[in-house]
Amino acid sequence: MRYLLTAPLLVLLAACSGQEQAPATPEPAPASEAADPAPVSAVKLPGKAEFNVPSQVRTDKVYQTKSGATRRKVVFELLEATPDQSEAAVTATLAQAGYKAGAPKAGKSGKYSVKYTKKKAANITATYYPKLAKKPANPAAKSMVALSWQTKKAPKKADAGK
Repeated sequence: MRYLLTAPLLVLLAACSGQEQAPATPEPAPASEAADPAPVSAVKLPGKAEFNVPSQVRTDKVYQTKSGATRRKVVFELLEATPDQSEAAVTATLAQAGYKAGAPKAGKSGKYSVKYTKKKAANITATYYPKLAKKPANPAAKSMVALSWQTKKAPKKADAGK
């Protein structure tokens, strides 16, 4: 009689001990995923450009212009480039995708913009800021740049005479 009670308890104990070891096997899978470095930027730029400058996205907005065109503006906080180095870093990245830089255009409060062009791709306008925001999203940030481009053309105006 004792053996009849002892046998099921041993089977139950063996089953429980197997369950304790089972979760240990899936644990290494998430650890290997964590070891893979995250991309520098997950933002898709036009013209197959990859923004591979170490950075963090501060804001990402899609908006409509007065003419009805749709644009996207992404503000990056650059983690390694100072304000003096930011233009060279962005220009080098966009040049790898075939973009050519235009002449800098002065803006307000020390900001300036550079238009990058590429055949059969949307133009990208980069606005460089002279200093970082008062409250950066990343405390390691050294400078800021905003990239904007058109995602949808403005609708054509209907003829008023018809």
